[in-house]
Amino acid sequence: MFIDPSDLVCIECKDNKIYVKRKMDIATETAVVADMRQIDAGSSSSLAAYNLALLKRNIKKWEGPDFDGIPCTISKIEQLDPNEPLIKILIDKINELNAPAESGTDPNPKTGGGNT
Repeated sequence: MFIDPSDLVCIECKDNKIYVKRKMDIATETAVVADMRQIDAGSSSSLAAYNLALLKRNIKKWEGPDFDGIPCTISKIEQLDPNEPLIKILIDKINELNAPAESGTDPNPKTGGGNT
């Protein structure tokens, strides 16, 4: 029911690690949509705006040689090279972690012993 904001997933590429939220909560999803609308107003690509909003709201920390001495801030996230393979990996992983449950799968399965 509730999502722990400190529950992070580590994505590794070479000697670098980026930590993202395991799952977006409702506040994060809302912020992504708001960010996307704001970015998209001056952009030619809705997909690029969505991807930037996802990264800004889901990347929580980073470490490794490419990040030494660089704080993990929104302004630094905005400066990431969109052509870096790690960025595509991050976007794919964030989308995978936040994919809706498969249809037909009960997110609240009934367990044992009562009359139904």
